Amino acid sequence: MKRLSKLAGLPVVLQATGKRVARVERACLSDDGQQLSGVVVQLFGFGRRRRFVEFGNILLFGQVSLQVLSLCRVPPAHREAAGNRRVYDTSGELLGWMTDGLLDENDGRIRALELSYGYLDDLSLGRVWVRDFASQACGFIAARPPEPAGNANQS
Repeated sequence: MKRLSKLAGLPVVLQATGKRVARVERACLSDDGQQLSGVVVQLFGFGRRRRFVEFGNILLFGQVSLQVLSLCRVPPAHREAAGNRRVYDTSGELLGWMTDGLLDENDGRIRALELSYGYLDDLSLGRVWVRDFASQACGFIAARPPEPAGNANQS
């Protein structure tokens, strides 16, 4: 398991050449929010153009780099960043906002959401992890009350 926030800033290595070609800018979730659709990368060199790497083209999620098969020409404009989606409980009350997620590198599924209740609660109580959730058009729906943040498997 890898945190989505840990992907940002990793160098991207192209498998064919073995050279660093870009740096990860952000992770993008699929439309249903349950899976990683890919990452937006910023190329090294003049112009610093952005490219999109689909999840199927990512070969290895390493500790210090991301190894990929190829880069797409232009990142899809409709892909939003992974964080800052609303999270509601089963009765429809707003719980907070998704600030991070735990990614299963094998299948690209999001296994848990890090939940923020707001700035003051983050300072006093800390953030919590939600493992049982579903995605809706309005945001995520948490199936049961969140567990304390220290219990999540973090790497």
